[in-house]
Amino acid sequence: MFSRFRSILGLVPVLALAACATTRPKSHTASKPAQQQAPAATLIGTIESVNDDYHFVLIASSTYMVPRAGTSLKAMTPDGFETGALTVSPERTGQPFIIANIVSGAPQKGDQVFQ
Repeated sequence: MFSRFRSILGLVPVLALAACATTRPKSHTASKPAQQQAPAATLIGTIESVNDDYHFVLIASSTYMVPRAGTSLKAMTPDGFETGALTVSPERTGQPFIIANIVSGAPQKGDQVFQ
């Protein structure tokens, strides 16, 4: 019985080596799951006028696409610093202007507006 046990113990290292030879480590170049990227911000226009008393801005639109009333917008300096959060007002003016209510921040004339 001892000889049988000894022969089995002799097979253990062989089996362990065989198992190691058949398993491969994960490759560093294996494809990673695609990361979700935030959609690119769309430039809506530039703030032409700020009415601090009534908390709204007048945006000169750089596009023919007018966002729907209630759409959230961001006002940013040309350097990329966010100056305020806006929402498109249901009030309309003639093209190319959009009225947006100031939700927070202190947007200024010349700030760019993004959706």
